[in-house]
Amino acid sequence: MKKIVYVFFAAALFAVSCSSNDDTTATPPATGDTSYLPLATGKFWIYEITGSAESGSDSLYVANDTVIGANTYKKFKTKDTPFGFYSSALSNNGVKKDGDKIVVTGSTTLSISEAVPFTIGVSDLVIFKESATNDEVLSNVTGSVTQNYNGFPVIVNYTLTTTSKQDVASLVVNNQTYTNLKTVETTIYVALSTTLSGVTFPVVANQKIVTSLQYYAQNTGVVKTVTDFQYQVPQEIATQFGIPASSQQHQEELLLRHNLE
Repeated sequence: MKKIVYVFFAAALFAVSCSSNDDTTATPPATGDTSYLPLATGKFWIYEITGSAESGSDSLYVANDTVIGANTYKKFKTKDTPFGFYSSALSNNGVKKDGDKIVVTGSTTLSISEAVPFTIGVSDLVIFKESATNDEVLSNVTGSVTQNYNGFPVIVNYTLTTTSKQDVASLVVNNQTYTNLKTVETTIYVALSTTLSGVTFPVVANQKIVTSLQYYAQNTGVVKTVTDFQYQVPQEIATQFGIPASSQQHQEELLLRHNLE
């Protein structure tokens, strides 16, 4: 069950319903002027995953160019099913530079439990901006999706926000020292409701379920991610969905190695 809840949190970061293909003949993406996330095809990062959510290792890499709508992105993939929040968020999604910003577009299906899958969406979500100031909001996305469960509509209202945070002068990760880092915080708020005879009833009050902080090192990419997952729901709702009534989980993704290409 822990895995089910975690997948819901992790997949919720960057998701959009859209069509794409892997045609590499399209116009290359703009190079931009930020080097905090190298996007050369073949670039890879291997992360050590620790904490109460999931543990293991992830191999995240830039696979190829992919066309989504009229734009060309770099498609990120993972060698195996990812454990970490950051790797899960980028896996199978498109990433491109836009000036000194990095944006993400992709497609995925989420689930609070196995019985209630649903899709939420963003397009060109800004996950990094080199010139951003402390506490500058990079992207703020709100939306609502509805999924039927046992004949009742479950309405999921969500707010996803990325915010630039304070720069970090120095950070040691797995015995490697990185300097002049930039950080971005991602938060996700979710509320659940249902309708009966045309009247909407709240089921789960709006609450912050994800807080995740990514540390970006120049010419390297993300070297560390610290993520906290939490929620509280009424016991009767938890029983119906087959999840604990409350949960608090902490996870860290620490860069083990990467290539220089």
